[in-house]
Amino acid sequence: SRRFCMSLRTAVALLNQTQVREKGLKSVQYFSKWLSVIASDPTNRSRFKALSSTVSTGRRLLKLCRWLGYLQEINELKKQSDPVLKQLMALQLGLSLTVDLMTDAVTLEKLKVIPEGVLHPGLAKWTDTIDLCLSVVTAAVAVIALYHFAQQTKDLPRSTKLSQQQLTHNLALLRALCDIAQLSHDVELPLVSEHTATICGFVSGVLSTHKLVSKAISS
Repeated sequence: SRRFCMSLRTAVALLNQTQVREKGLKSVQYFSKWLSVIASDPTNRSRFKALSSTVSTGRRLLKLCRWLGYLQEINELKKQSDPVLKQLMALQLGLSLTVDLMTDAVTLEKLKVIPEGVLHPGLAKWTDTIDLCLSVVTAAVAVIALYHFAQQTKDLPRSTKLSQQQLTHNLALLRALCDIAQLSHDVELPLVSEHTATICGFVSGVLSTHKLVSKAISS
């Protein structure tokens, strides 16, 4: 009974986190999109496509003003000793703020808060392009972080804790690569097919949700 109460409190705490819900919805969105790609029946294809679009709108609402959270990362940036990694993280932070502010503007236009025609018609495409650049920088940060981790732990005996930390670094890199594949399709770069892009979007959503859940449980 006590264990159940603790699990219930953990579940409630996770559901109260906007980011957990948003990343969970990302998994649902791209899984639905993937089903619409592989569906042979036109009715099912339209149904899954509509579901993906609806979930996408829900995600946009959950992401409103998310950029405020990035302001807390400035202190973490100051603690970084590696100059190259520090510059990349500063660029990552700047791109994250830019993408979220632009995303908010597009969302407010879709909600009719901002009248149609006020924003540039290509703003959504520009947002995806900058988001793609952000994913490339995030992948670079993940590679450098993984290298530093390998250097710092090469002489240490292997343990469960070290294995879990290395897995975290590996998953961060995989998540960034999945985002690159998904966003490259969104901006119409001929790098991956729609089928691959939707799978990558789903995997990225699952990995992001896993990261947030693990962080919430450990804290």
